[in-house]
Amino acid sequence: MFVTLYPWYYMPSSVHKVLIHGADVIRFAPLPIGKLSEEAQESRNKDYKQYREHNTRKNSRLNTNEDLIHILLISSDPYISSIRNVSKKYEQELSDDVKKLLIIPESEEDEESDINQSFSEISLTD
Repeated sequence: MFVTLYPWYYMPSSVHKVLIHGADVIRFAPLPIGKLSEEAQESRNKDYKQYREHNTRKNSRLNTNEDLIHILLISSDPYISSIRNVSKKYEQELSDDVKKLLIIPESEEDEESDINQSFSEISLTD
């Protein structure tokens, strides 16, 4: 629409990227646009400073950056984060009000029966 209404105006490249290619970027993005904010990147700055100060070798820039990349990769790996031991200090028991809001199956069989029951309810209402 911009191109047809204003053919005489030079479109800056940043505007061209958003207007012409924006739909493709949104369509093929691995995550929803709202998840691609800079908050996660900004929050890692604190980690970066701490890791650089306390967990890297300071004998050369190459060694410092290598150690820094290694510790950042390790700390951001989902598998490694899931198997680490969390201090009892950070564990919390769910309150009764929260438990009432959640469906917590006792075993894998209960979970499967809950899923099957949900599907049967959906098919009955449709």
